[in-house]
Amino acid sequence: RLFAFRLVGAQVTTSQEMAPFEFPNVPGFEWATELHSRLGMDYPQWGYTLFDAGIHGYTAVTISTLAPIIYGQHAAINAADNAADGKPSFRFFGGSDITAYWVFMVSTASLIAGLCCPIFGTIADLYSLRKVLTYIFAALSIVFLSLFAYVSDTVTIHWLLFYAGVSIVFSSLCHAFYNSLIVFVSESHDVVKVILIFSQSESSVST
Repeated sequence: RLFAFRLVGAQVTTSQEMAPFEFPNVPGFEWATELHSRLGMDYPQWGYTLFDAGIHGYTAVTISTLAPIIYGQHAAINAADNAADGKPSFRFFGGSDITAYWVFMVSTASLIAGLCCPIFGTIADLYSLRKVLTYIFAALSIVFLSLFAYVSDTVTIHWLLFYAGVSIVFSSLCHAFYNSLIVFVSESHDVVKVILIFSQSESSVST
């Protein structure tokens, strides 16, 4: 999205004029000043870009990588303990594949997030709460994912799935809302270019 901002040459469109953003002259960080001068981005655009990089990095490391590993380890231990005690292992529509639990949870969480987006979107548009809801959903996603990691040794697999699923719901809502904020850091005549970039990136991911 740095490329998107650089391509459209966007300018902030707010009711109040904001002073141009300048990096402080810190020794060793001259590259930051040079990068800023080349990209020509203002303060809101830098804020959006850094939040974009942070939320994607956090999601990639935690929800997409660490959470399935933690779940798989504890699910395997739980299945072994059940087998040693003579108890039935995981049952999922007649099967015993613990991976199916995770896949079903992710699908359900994504469906719930998709159903909630229009509702929260309407509320955000009525009361101008896009940024507030973005922060709230991001914080709730972090809280539930932290609970997932903290209680992973003391709760059952079903609770792990619950914490991870709720975190995925809030993370998906956060992504949906902060994606919509890009129109507020670009001029109206550049919105079409931004939409085209987003649509092309989404189509490439889907294919």
